[in-house]
Formats: sequence, C-alpha cells, structure tokens
Amino acid sequence: MQKMNNIKVVYDDGLGTLFSKLKKKQFNIDKVSKEELIIEIRDKEEYSVFIEILNRYIIKEHFNKATKSIMRKKGYDNDFIQYMLEVDNIKNIDKVDYFKIGTEILLLEYFKSMDVINLKAFMNLNMRGFKNEAKFVVEVAEDYITANAIDPDDDDYMSDYMDDISNALATLIQSNELNPADFKAIKLNIFEDDSIEIIDTKGSTHTIESIGEKLGIELQGLFATTSSCIEASILFTSLIVSVMRTSKIIVQKGFDEFKNILQIYLQSMELTVDVVEE
Repeated sequence: MQKMNNIKVVYDDGLGTLFSKLKKKQFNIDKVSKEELIIEIRDKEEYSVFIEILNRYIIKEHFNKATKSIMRKKGYDNDFIQYMLEVDNIKNIDKVDYFKIGTEILLLEYFKSMDVINLKAFMNLNMRGFKNEAKFVVEVAEDYITANAIDPDDDDYMSDYMDDISNALATLIQSNELNPADFKAIKLNIFEDDSIEIIDTKGSTHTIESIGEKLGIELQGLFATTSSCIEASILFTSLIVSVMRTSKIIVQKGFDEFKNILQIYLQSMELTVDVVEE
C-alpha cells in the first residue's frame, strides 16, 4: 500500500463485529450495508491499527468456521462445539503469534496493490493452513474421548477435557523437543532463492520442515500461501524468534535486502532482536 486510501471490506456473513471494533478506535466508516464497509485510512499509524484489527478478526472468524465445519461433519452437536470454542486458548486464537504473523504478512502483501478485500475469498484462498490446525484440534478431541471413554454431553468431564484441548493448541507453537535456551542467538544460512536454515547455539540445523515436525504442525502448508520465498523465510524466522525468545540473529554478508526486511518486520511485531552481519 503505497499511499493512504479508503479500503472497502466485503463479507457476505456480515461485518457487525468488525464495524464495532473499528468504531471504538475512532475510524471514519461508511457503512454501505451489513456486508460492506468503506474505511477511511488517514495516515500510516491508522493503517497499522486497521491491519491489526482486521488481522485478528479474520483469524478468529476463519478458525472458528473451519473448526465448526469439521466438528459438524464428525457429528458433534452445536452446544458441544460452542463450548469448545469458548476455551481460553481457542477463544483467544487471534492473539497467538503463530497465526498473527502469518496472516499479517498476507494482508500487508495484499494491500500493496488492492484497496478492496472480500474476506470470504481472501480466507479461502490465502488461509488454507488454518483448516489443518482446526483439523488437529478436532483429532485431539476425538483421541481424548476415545482414550477416556468420555461422553461429550457429560459435564463432569468437560473441564479436564477442555484443558487438554487448550494444551494441545499450545503445542502448535511450543514444543518440548526444542530448548529455548539453544535459540537465544541464531545464525541464518540464506540461499540464493531466499530459503533459509537456522543454526542454533549448539550448531544444530533447523528448517521449516524439521521445525514443523517437532511442533507437530504442517508449517509448510501455511508458508506455501505466501507469495514469495523471502516472505516465507521471514515468517519462519519471526516464528522462531517470538516462540523461543531469540535476542540475536546473525545474517550472512551479502544479503542486505533480506536483513533490512527482516529488521523492519521484527520491529513491526515489537520484537527486540539484535540483527547483525556475520
């Protein structure tokens, strides 16, 4: 997005919640209908706030829709589905860095050339990875019920069951197979196509594929939705930094563009990291 413009948001499922959130932040909005808003973007600061609000809105909307769809196909009733979606770690899915970082990159790239967004089309085309994560949550639920012979309608078991679902979701961004202390300082091996390897303090090499296996999630599926390899690599690096609390990144000489974009993005995420050349 090279200059500040009005942005039109279209969503045939209704935009009441998004409208309320933007109004609270004093945005000027032309409410064309309940399915269409035109938001005035007056400056860069307001644009950043808009991206943050829209980002969290579509994460929650898309994840909840995917989860509901999968569970309905599995035969769960609406009361049980709604109960599951109210668990803190699922209810607050829009605050999880794993999802926020990926979706923000997609939105920023999209608005570089567009000022109209159809949220349903955007979510279906660009956020396919969320369906994998929703499927994972449902599978954990089924495993728990099978292993413990639990009736989903039995309230006596619901608290422990929902704690298990919350913990399972947490493992999407934190793995006991990785020691955060080993990632306090990392080195990036950057290749000509902008793909990367991450080297930890012990000299171990980590890639998108290997980290995905340890976290128990399909990272490659999410990163495949980005429009370039450099964006995927920056997203991957940002995830490691935010989850492992990395304080220093060493970048090879000769990759100034990568280093500059990475620094800008880390700053936008309010992550304090020292990015230096080798």
